[in-house]
Amino acid sequence: CPLSWSLTYGGCVEGVDHTQSQVCADVAKLSQLIPPELRFEVILCTQVFEHLPDPWNSIRELYKVMAPGGKLVFTVPFIEPHHEAAAQFKDYWRFSLEGVRTLLEGAGFRIDVLETAGNGMLAHSALMGHGLHDMSPDDLLETTRVDYSANGREAGDVEEAQYMGVHALATRV
Repeated sequence: CPLSWSLTYGGCVEGVDHTQSQVCADVAKLSQLIPPELRFEVILCTQVFEHLPDPWNSIRELYKVMAPGGKLVFTVPFIEPHHEAAAQFKDYWRFSLEGVRTLLEGAGFRIDVLETAGNGMLAHSALMGHGLHDMSPDDLLETTRVDYSANGREAGDVEEAQYMGVHALATRV
């Protein structure tokens, strides 16, 4: 897991007993599939939204199935080569920092943490088709972490424009 997340939130989770809580369903139809009395306190949604044809509807669906005060851990790519996990998982989108802010706030979420992940070296290397095995440890340690949710920061106050993805922690209000 990214170093910034483990430092901020106290480490990585290596295993979760999700036998009672795992949902595997069409994100665009969650509120139709999940009974109203069942609401989630935490939703982990990582590297999914680039594969959804209508991310605006899908983020509203996540909001609907969350309990008030529930937390959404959300990651999306910004600079990443085109990829399709399978025929049914097309690769539609990339999300900038402002795109994630607009998507989450537009659905009603309050953003607690909004940060970039990666750096220029990683972004350019990914676009050139290089993998982690092509990087030195120093290249990987030079990651950019900019928290844009801090007080006093303005939308568009970008210190590093070359990043691999966006991480967010948001609360259903």
